[in-house]
Amino acid sequence: MAGTFSLNRGDHWDVAFHLVFDSTGGVRLTRGRPSTSPIERSMAVTAKVPKSLFTVPELSAKIVLPDNAAPPVELDLSAAETALSEALGARVALTFTDEEPKP
Repeated sequence: MAGTFSLNRGDHWDVAFHLVFDSTGGVRLTRGRPSTSPIERSMAVTAKVPKSLFTVPELSAKIVLPDNAAPPVELDLSAAETALSEALGARVALTFTDEEPKP
């Protein structure tokens, strides 16, 4: 891969680069062959990158709920009445109405 750092291989890219490590724990990356000092060592690396990595799937869904899908609502208001009565120190009576709130 001299001169070219990425090669198209149909379903993937071969990407060449070098990692350079030094004796102090430092690291750097170069695309071409690096110049190194006496305390550095270079390692040639080729990464095989699938082109599918760059394909963003287009997700979609359609959810349809029939009118009769929801079970009938059954509420037990006695537990809420008891808790509110104890918290407020007063008798509380709750009722349920099936009407939609008006804006």
